[in-house]
Amino acid sequence: MAPTPPVERLLSLAMLLLSRREALTADELFDTLPTAYTGAEDARRRKLGRDLEELRALGLSVNYYDDEAELGYRVETSTAFLSELRLPADEAAALLAVCAAAIEAGHPLRTELSHALLKVRTRLRTTHTGTAAHLYVATREESPHAPLLIDAVAARRPVQLRYGSDPTERRVDPYAAIRRRGRLYLVGFCHRRRALRTFLADRIHTCTTVDDRGGRFEIPAGFDAAQHLPRWPWQLHRHAPVDVTLEFTPDREATLRKQLGWEQPSQAVTNLDGLCAQLLACGPGVRLAGPESARARLSELIGALQRSHAS
Repeated sequence: MAPTPPVERLLSLAMLLLSRREALTADELFDTLPTAYTGAEDARRRKLGRDLEELRALGLSVNYYDDEAELGYRVETSTAFLSELRLPADEAAALLAVCAAAIEAGHPLRTELSHALLKVRTRLRTTHTGTAAHLYVATREESPHAPLLIDAVAARRPVQLRYGSDPTERRVDPYAAIRRRGRLYLVGFCHRRRALRTFLADRIHTCTTVDDRGGRFEIPAGFDAAQHLPRWPWQLHRHAPVDVTLEFTPDREATLRKQLGWEQPSQAVTNLDGLCAQLLACGPGVRLAGPESARARLSELIGALQRSHAS
C-alpha cells in the first residue's frame, strides 16, 4: 500500500479532525488514516506532530485534551470557521470597557455581551497590565506557548520554563495540558520543587523543550490531573486567602451561585481580580458584601473601566 502524499495527508488529517466532535488519540488517527502514517512508532508520531504544527500554522486551532472528559486531539470549531477579529490595542480596550460597563449597568443584552467578552481576541500583552481591560483580555488570550506545551505532553518530553515573577528557570515533566473555563493549565512534576505543580499557561514567560539523553518521562500510575486544577477563577493562587461574602437576589441566586461556583455565603478567595471579573460579567443579582478591601478593589476596577470608556 503506497504512502499518502504529504498534501493529501495534511488535508485528510484536517478533514478528519473537523468532522469529529470528540477528541481523537494519536493511535485513533493512525488507525483511521492507515496509509498516511507508516513506519516505526517514533517516526509516525514525529510526522503527526509536524502535521499538527502545520495545521496550526495555517490557522486551524488543534488542541490536545487529557482530562476526565476527553483524551486526544480536537479542533476548536468555533475558531475554525470564523475569521479572527483583530483590533488595535486602544480600540480593543475601548470595546471591552464599554461591554463591561454595560454589563455592570444591567444592559438588557448583558448575557450576549458577556459571551462577546469571552470571544474577543486581541494582541494586548503585559504592557497593558495597568488597564482594567487587561483583566478581560489577558485572562482569555491563548498562551503563545500552548502548541509547545501540548506537543510536549503528547510526546512526554520535559520542558524548561520561567513562570510568574520568578526569574529562575525550572525543569518540568508535563503530565497534562488542560483547558478549564477558557484557560490552559499545565500540570506536571517540577524538578525544582520535587513535587507536582500546576502552571497557568498565560503566566509562563519562556518555555523550551528539553532535548537531552534523558528521553521520555513516565506518568505515575493513578495520576489524575483534575485533582490539581482550580475549578473557578477566584481559586487561582494569586495572593493570601481573603474571606469574601456575596449576597444574591432571590430571583437569580440559584443561577448565579452555579455560575460563580459559590456554595457558601462566604468563601476563601485567592484571586480577587478573578472574582471581580466574574461579578462584572454576572450583572445585577449579586452584591459583594465584604470585606471592605474587596469592595474597594471592585470599585477601583469599575472606576478604571469608566475612565477608560470616558477617554
